[in-house]
Amino acid sequence: MHDYLNSLREHKASAEPSEAWTLFDLDSPGDTDDRVTTRNDAGKLVGRLRADFFGPKVSFVPAKLVWQPKPEGILGSTADSHEIFAVGRDLWCQGKGMDHQIHTCTSAPDARLPVFVETLKAHAIETVDDIAAILRGHKPEGPRASIAIGAARSALIAGNWQAALVTATDCFAAHSRQLNAGNWPHKSWQQAHILALGFYIAAALNILSNDLDSGDMINIKTCFGMSDAKLHGNKRAARPASFSLSHLHPYVIRLGRIALEALSMATLLTHKKEIPSWLGVCIVLAEETCVSAMIPRCISDQRFVSDTLPQKAQTGPCSNNCCGSFIVPNTLPPGSPQIAPTRAIPRVPDPRLSVADFYSHFVNTNSPVIITGHMTLARGWSPTEFWRDLSVLLKDKSTEHRLVPVEVGRFQEGQGAGVITLGDLVRNYLVSSNLCHCTAGMAPLTHYNLLGAEDESSRGNSRMSIAYMSQHPIFHQIPAFQHMFCIPPFTLGRLYPNVGAINAWLGTKDTTTTLHRDPYNNILAQTAGFKYIRLYSTSQTKFLYAEPAVRGTNDNTFMRSPVCVENPDLTQFPLFSSALYYETILGPGDMLFIPYGMWHYVRSLTTSFSINFWWK
Repeated sequence: MHDYLNSLREHKASAEPSEAWTLFDLDSPGDTDDRVTTRNDAGKLVGRLRADFFGPKVSFVPAKLVWQPKPEGILGSTADSHEIFAVGRDLWCQGKGMDHQIHTCTSAPDARLPVFVETLKAHAIETVDDIAAILRGHKPEGPRASIAIGAARSALIAGNWQAALVTATDCFAAHSRQLNAGNWPHKSWQQAHILALGFYIAAALNILSNDLDSGDMINIKTCFGMSDAKLHGNKRAARPASFSLSHLHPYVIRLGRIALEALSMATLLTHKKEIPSWLGVCIVLAEETCVSAMIPRCISDQRFVSDTLPQKAQTGPCSNNCCGSFIVPNTLPPGSPQIAPTRAIPRVPDPRLSVADFYSHFVNTNSPVIITGHMTLARGWSPTEFWRDLSVLLKDKSTEHRLVPVEVGRFQEGQGAGVITLGDLVRNYLVSSNLCHCTAGMAPLTHYNLLGAEDESSRGNSRMSIAYMSQHPIFHQIPAFQHMFCIPPFTLGRLYPNVGAINAWLGTKDTTTTLHRDPYNNILAQTAGFKYIRLYSTSQTKFLYAEPAVRGTNDNTFMRSPVCVENPDLTQFPLFSSALYYETILGPGDMLFIPYGMWHYVRSLTTSFSINFWWK
């Protein structure tokens, strides 16, 4: 980014204004209008930034150019036409006639499984030798990774599913250790990891299919190292007479995690030629198997009919009918934080902020800003009322039964994470969160069993549990959602898989993102609900008790702080009281720019849906 901006400044020094303007993917300047004069007001907002926090004050230079989109435009075009999703779109249409749709019944033999395995074998035979040769030349883990990927291929070809499962796991371990030592030094590591994920899923599906058909549970327990207690739960000592996927939660949940890992790897591919023809159906088959285990009976067509679908605008117990059970509240709850004017992040209306001004006065100075009024229909965004209606996420079986990762519990409760369906996240968590906003006496739960059965203490509709789908590429997973938003022009179109990402953040009230910093510029777009946010500049790191960087030599390293921001233990962290910060409440339609490396803490005040855009 810095090289880009330097080249921009050099170009502007010798070019006509219209030529420089094209570097921002905008039209040549037109005649000035009344909007331009209002941009001067934004300088007053920027002046509120404290010098000891962000450095010298900056001020806006009166703009001389009118910001207008090109006819084909970067504005008003939804995300489903953006290049960052090109690979994701092809992921679900690749394959030799294999169906990539979520099926409604898994009771009959699945014809897709043998086709997937044979296609994976052919790909492995063609590529593994070359990949292994490259891996062997990389230290420290290349030799081990090379041996493991070769052994996994051999086991797959031989149909030795147990060995394939073990060797694929060895591949994962070697790849992870290499990342801990730095970056993957060659694209072959990425290719090897995708293959290992495919080997694991193929082996797991065949083990489950063969042994469930034969009724032989001994092989399953042997392959997955599962005791009867782990297999059936501590409360169930005896194995039931009839055994099904619903009794295999620990393993099948891991299979779901592997499927989501494969999805994440797919988002990093930069060209459709890199997509293996088997990858899309591989992910779907693993998802289906996991979902089948979550439901106490075989999935049937009736599982997906309208009796399980939400009713739009369903009225909750709120006395003034301000929200429905599937409608995210549009008001702040009582007790929300009060933002001190001296710490408030400046807010600049969209018409007053050109892309050039944004880089000059915020990106180049590492200064945060909230851009308002950009997320409109004219800019390619669905209306806020559309985002508030969570039933949109459950419009059909292809969306409601996709797996998503979910973290449970409050900050530092240590309840961990699991995988559930998007439909379960909405119905079992977000609906209660919406009702909690308007209903007195709803206390948060401290436990919910993500593996299926709800704890006895959590039954009933009177309480809410905390759950968070964080940093998930749902727009790659479910392309139907891409038409709901537009890529902000402030990213300069630099959102590519190797330098950027688009993630969704969907959760109940009281979800928390701990204090941390990332190696990206970040725009956080709030589509529904409210979030409280604190920002600390890099100059405040000395007060934040930063933990050692995660994968410190990796390009994607990030740092965390152990301090509970809103309730710090000043006995343990006394310096934290000296840290200067800025804060805000982000509401629907707000876009917050978080500069590269800036510390940030986030807490949801209501049910919340956000999208973030990372770029370098």
